[in-house]
Amino acid sequence: MKYVSLHRGIFTLIVFTMLITMSSCSLLKAILEPTAGPDSAPPAGYSQTFIKKSVQISSSGIKKPIVSIAKVDISNPGKVKLYTHITDSTGAFLSGANNASFWCSAIDEVDGKPNKVKLNIKEVILDEKTPMAVSLVMDHSGSMGEERALSIQNAAEFLINKKKNEDGMSLIKYDDHIETESAISTDKQTLLTQLKRNGLIGFGGRTAIIDGINVGMNTLMSSKGFKKKVVIVFTDGEDNSSTINQQDVIASAIKNNISICAIDFGYGVNGNFLKSISEATGGYYNRIYSTKEFSDVFEDMYRKLKQYYYLEYDTKQFGVHKLSIKFCTQNDSAIVNTMFSNIPDIGAIAVLDVFFDSDKSIVKNESDNAMINVATLMKVYPGMEIEVRGHTDASNGTKDPNYNQKLSEKRAQAVKDYLQSKYNISSNRIQSKGFILKYSNACFPF
Repeated sequence: MKYVSLHRGIFTLIVFTMLITMSSCSLLKAILEPTAGPDSAPPAGYSQTFIKKSVQISSSGIKKPIVSIAKVDISNPGKVKLYTHITDSTGAFLSGANNASFWCSAIDEVDGKPNKVKLNIKEVILDEKTPMAVSLVMDHSGSMGEERALSIQNAAEFLINKKKNEDGMSLIKYDDHIETESAISTDKQTLLTQLKRNGLIGFGGRTAIIDGINVGMNTLMSSKGFKKKVVIVFTDGEDNSSTINQQDVIASAIKNNISICAIDFGYGVNGNFLKSISEATGGYYNRIYSTKEFSDVFEDMYRKLKQYYYLEYDTKQFGVHKLSIKFCTQNDSAIVNTMFSNIPDIGAIAVLDVFFDSDKSIVKNESDNAMINVATLMKVYPGMEIEVRGHTDASNGTKDPNYNQKLSEKRAQAVKDYLQSKYNISSNRIQSKGFILKYSNACFPF
């Protein structure tokens, strides 16, 4: 009996091993990726108004404007840039509100001290002269499930039909592997033909968000003739199988001037993982909770990229800002509030508008605003130390092979001397270095 029992045990083990060998992918995917469930109720207070069209504000008769700030750009700590959208309750973008009379007030509070600021307002519309390329990167991991996979494919079809003829699009699907169904194409019929609407067939594994973004960026980098390049990535979960580092993708996006826009779905996502990537690359971010919103959020993201208001103001104050902007129409008004900090992170790099005459190292008067911003920041934070990097291009009309290097060093030193002499900033807090690059600016990492 012992022999028979042992024999049966061996037989069972062999069969189990064969099952793993024959269906290892599906079995491991089921073990490592959560299964799809029904949509969960959104959090209390959740509300979305998706942009679906554009109308002139003068002819809209709007009574309830909605103002939203999509992102705040503080890459230059002394200049605040706000990317803003104005809609009505039906989801119509209100065009033509770049007149200052619509913007009743803007109050910027820092350290409990409110300051009225003057906004410079510009409406940006990307038309046929400024074509855009979009890589649509879609999650097809196991947690999406068959029904949601079909919904995301239907949303991609919807967006293809909505896109402008001049804009290009690529289609990327991912789980723990990446497939490019279509390279960048402006032709809608080509995109619709290459989009597979077959649910999770060939997918259903783990989630490699960063790898998917990277492939999406590669399709953009190989495309030509587009003024703006954007990745729109969608996920319902956490990244659990990417082979590429998040910071490497961010660095590549910045280097190649690609914005990464992100859409998180549901409760299974990893906190601010994608939001931080969007913020670092100048992209938009949204989070939704219903499968029914897939098509709406794709169109909304696309329209926000094509049309927005660009608000800008200067600030000499550094710290946590509480900004309140009031927008007014003849019939109604709306207030939008946002918070941000313009304290640069340690190691961050900012480009200064410091100017020199050709072949000279004397700081020109046009550089005053940049110098004031740096000096103010260093006085507010007396422990801050900076490195000033002077740049020159590679052209050299002299016989001295080291001429450009010497000039860049002189320019960096000139900025250091300027801050020391005019604003009494200790030289011990400033290092200066020279570099030969393709452009000539001074920049400082904090």
